[in-house]
Amino acid sequence: MIRREDSDSSDDSDAPFFWRVIGRQRDDSSEEEDVPVRCPLSHSEVAEVEGAGGDAAKGGSSPELDGGGGEDEDGRSAGPRDRRQYLPSITEWNKERKQLALQEYVCAQDVRRHLAQPKLLDAALGEDLLREDEDLTAARRQWESHLWGQISCLKEQVGGLIDRWTVEEQQQREQLKHTTEQSLATFKEVARQEFDILAKEEAALSAGLKDLSRRVHSWTDGPPTPHSSRPRPSRPASARVRGSSLSHRNSGDLGPSQGTLTSTAARLRLWREQSEHPRSRGRRKALSIKDQLEQALACLEGVKEELRGVDKEIETKGGILGGWREDDHQIFLKVKTACRDHIHTQSFMDRLLLSLPSRTREEAAAHIEWYDHFAILQAERRLLIQKWRSLKQQIHRHQSRLQHSEEAKDPLLDDMHLTPAEERYRREKQEERESRQQEAKRRRVQEWRHMKNTEEAQRREEEEKRRKEEQRRHKLRSRREAEERRVLLRAIYHHKQQQQYIQQLADAAKATMRPTLTAEDRQRLRDREQQLFERRLRDVEELRRRSQSQAASPHQGRSVSARYAHIDARLLDDTESHASRLVTIQIEREERMGMRPSAHTATIAGSFGHRLPETTRRVRATPSWRNVAAAANSMQ
Repeated sequence: MIRREDSDSSDDSDAPFFWRVIGRQRDDSSEEEDVPVRCPLSHSEVAEVEGAGGDAAKGGSSPELDGGGGEDEDGRSAGPRDRRQYLPSITEWNKERKQLALQEYVCAQDVRRHLAQPKLLDAALGEDLLREDEDLTAARRQWESHLWGQISCLKEQVGGLIDRWTVEEQQQREQLKHTTEQSLATFKEVARQEFDILAKEEAALSAGLKDLSRRVHSWTDGPPTPHSSRPRPSRPASARVRGSSLSHRNSGDLGPSQGTLTSTAARLRLWREQSEHPRSRGRRKALSIKDQLEQALACLEGVKEELRGVDKEIETKGGILGGWREDDHQIFLKVKTACRDHIHTQSFMDRLLLSLPSRTREEAAAHIEWYDHFAILQAERRLLIQKWRSLKQQIHRHQSRLQHSEEAKDPLLDDMHLTPAEERYRREKQEERESRQQEAKRRRVQEWRHMKNTEEAQRREEEEKRRKEEQRRHKLRSRREAEERRVLLRAIYHHKQQQQYIQQLADAAKATMRPTLTAEDRQRLRDREQQLFERRLRDVEELRRRSQSQAASPHQGRSVSARYAHIDARLLDDTESHASRLVTIQIEREERMGMRPSAHTATIAGSFGHRLPETTRRVRATPSWRNVAAAANSMQ
């Protein structure tokens, strides 16, 4: 019967590793080496597993539980393309999880029981198993502590951001938000890379387990050997009660592959006996190097055909864009990244339609369905490429081995039925030859690296010299250009100064230059001035006579006082200021005509502007009474 403590199934502080991965934590401090592993399933779950195991035993083993992809009717292994057609439901997944949990518990019990009794195993095998168990446990604890440490750091950052959101300023909040988002993106990228690595390891381990299961089945179904028919050492009753009852009782209910996994120690002992016995090894006909090479080439061709089929299917389904334009598909990918790859949600559909108003909801749904299928095809294509690379490496190894065997012409390689001494001698020779080849290859690689390093150093030195020479030339060219620019600026400055000096001399000469008039011009100007002066005198005389006649007319017919009879009327006579004004105008006119030197044209030493000292031009205003008289005359 299963030994388990009477506690609730939710208390899983000592649960195995896979149970903690799906959401439950454990306290590592409470785990000890001598504490038996407790079953992570409850009574009802164990009953369900036993019932499901019985159904599986009746209907055959499940491909998902055998650790591989299963085989079809033709005997070929079903690839990811066949597995993607079947999507298990939540109930089936839970049932499979419970079966795997029970298998893990049984295996852990069996291993711990045999490790607790080292007499049942060889010393070397026991030490290897203990060392492997300790290494795996330490690696698991380290990975788990690192994972939970990162999660706790992210949780603290998010909590701190929530607490400080209403306290900090806008810029600090944006900085905190950016830091938290960057941490989340980094954690997501690291988790994705770790998931890819674990997926690759899972695929390799699944293939190895499938091959090991096939070999174990072939050893079990074969005829008994003298060593395998030996009586096994008896075990204590407590060990039989603690582990064997459960393993033997459930070996038929869990199917063939599950039943073989429970007797781990027996399988290891059988494998060791068969590997040590030469006759049991001779019964299995080993493939030669040529056959292995041909088989690898055939597998490579099959992988190429599958890869072409996947590429053709991707092309027929719309290519890498799904029939959309490149910009629309890029927007789709940006929205998918913003929604954290949750493309089957209503929020993603709303954001996608908002970002692509030209697309309908039916087109978006069809593109989402195409993207799911495209992601599956891409994953299958990556697996095929990885398989193709491994086959290429395997073919290269087979070709090198075949070439070395042909060069060595060792007849022992063709005869696979060898004695242990011959096998040991052949293996030693082969290892020695491979070590020599590896040493030669390592030496050639070191020489090549030394040559590459020397060439790289020379190239760097030449590059440094060329860079320094270029810098020197650039400095000289810059200095020369600066000197030329400075000389040009100096020449331009001197030219401008010279032009300004010439302009100043021209202006001074123009200011001192007197107008040159001929004798005819002077005579003509004198005549014109004389005519104008005479005309003005006649006008003045005429105006005077008229004023006198007008002044005499009011006194006609009446007597004039004798007291003022000797005083002449001077109403229309020129005033002294007006007379001086006329004289000044005449003098200025003569100066302009060149008939008299003026203060402006005369050159007087020690004078400013060639003017007489204390000589200014005064402009006098016309008296108001003269304006009134002139207006009255004009009215008459």
